[in-house]
Order: sequence, then structure tokens, then C-alpha cells
Amino acid sequence: MAAAACFAVHTLDRLTAAGLTAATPCAGWDLRMLLAHLDDSLAALHDGIAAGAVGRQAPALELFAGDPGEQLLASVRRRAGELLVACRSEPAASGRVHVERLPMPMAMLAAVGAVELAVHGWDVACARGQAEPIPDGLAERLLPVLPSVVTDVTRGGLFAAPVPVPPGAPPGDRLVAALGRPPRWGIEND
Repeated sequence: MAAAACFAVHTLDRLTAAGLTAATPCAGWDLRMLLAHLDDSLAALHDGIAAGAVGRQAPALELFAGDPGEQLLASVRRRAGELLVACRSEPAASGRVHVERLPMPMAMLAAVGAVELAVHGWDVACARGQAEPIPDGLAERLLPVLPSVVTDVTRGGLFAAPVPVPPGAPPGDRLVAALGRPPRWGIEND
């Protein structure tokens, strides 16, 4: 999960509050909504790894409703740093975590978190108008876990239908396409 978090943090470089109204590959979401979701995800992943439990919390979109964007960006960056520290100090592949009081293998939380962070990092890069593919090595590690993260049950309401990609497409393209995102989203919409 640390590699995915590093990629997501990298895509936040030079992002300013002025750009938070940009469209994203997530249908109906602007960058502000995506960052609020990412803030929530980072907090939940940190709590799961550091404390062994993830509970309900107030959504970031509500917490930062009156913020022009600076506080939201600061929160996302801070939470990403906290998650990286937790990933480096806790064995993410062992043990169990409780998600809203239901036990889950820590490895599953790590898999879900890595997919979430990598793909939303890609979404942020697209919204910024940059063609920033998910690194091949990271995408290659995430593709095999995708079927356990995104099932017929979890796809509905969370992800669009898979997008076809040509044979031999890079691993990052296959990963985002499997989650319903056109790999050339930022390029095709120029």
C-alpha cells in the first residue's frame, strides 16, 4: 500500500485550491469531491493499519464545506503522510482489522487501500490535465487482487462497467479500465 500512497501523494504536487473545480474521470465528481473522498479513505486506511479498526466518521466534504480548498488539500497531504508512516511501521499483511465492527484480514484492507489510492491518484493526475500513468510495477501488483476487491456486488454504485483496452495495453491502463475509466481520459477530452 505504501507504493500506492506514494503515487497518490506525487499526483498532489503543485495542486492548488484554485483547481478544485476541475472535472475528474469519476462521473459527476469534481476534484474537490474526489479529494474529500480521498481524505476519508486515507483516514480510514490509517485507522485500520495503526489502530486495527475503522469506524464511521464525518465525511470530509461536510467538514470542509466552507473551505475554499486550502484546508482540504492540507488535510489530504497530512493524512497521506500519516498513512505512509503507519505503512512503514505496521505489518500490513498480517492480522485482522475491524471495519465497522466486522473483522477483515489486514491483507484485504491493504489490497483495497492500494487499489483506491493508485486509481484515485491517477484520477487526480487526469483532473490536473497530466497524463500520469500508474507505474507499471504497482499496476502489475494490483491487477491480480482486483477480482477480490471489485466483485459483481461491489461494482454496482461504486464503479462503472469495465472499459475495453487494446491487447498489450500497459498495466496501468488495464487497471483503470477495469474500474470503468477510459485510460486516455485526460488526453481524449482536450
